[in-house]
Amino acid sequence: MFLLLFFTTGIGNGSTFRMIPVMFRGFHEGNIPLGASPSDRDQAMRQAGKESAAVIGFTSAIGAYGGFLIPLGFGSALKATGSANGALFSFLAFYATCIVATWWWYARKNAESPC
Repeated sequence: MFLLLFFTTGIGNGSTFRMIPVMFRGFHEGNIPLGASPSDRDQAMRQAGKESAAVIGFTSAIGAYGGFLIPLGFGSALKATGSANGALFSFLAFYATCIVATWWWYARKNAESPC
């Protein structure tokens, strides 16, 4: 279960960091007016790059807490019950919630911000 936990965490981490620039690029491309010059498009893409870099940095800072919270969860479950099962089920519920939220807002048909 521990290997599965970190395997799925890696997939989620990679897909999150891949989605961020795609979302900003799509947002900025959608706001380019018809008939805009190539320099306007270049400016929009530069702005998308700047914004996505800032969000990736912020997301990385929040994601760094995983290195603290996961061992804390295991330790708390072991102390409370003598087993890591509570932590594993909590992580499973969290990841399932993340998958559903990602599907709803970004992957389903007719999603507002498809990635």
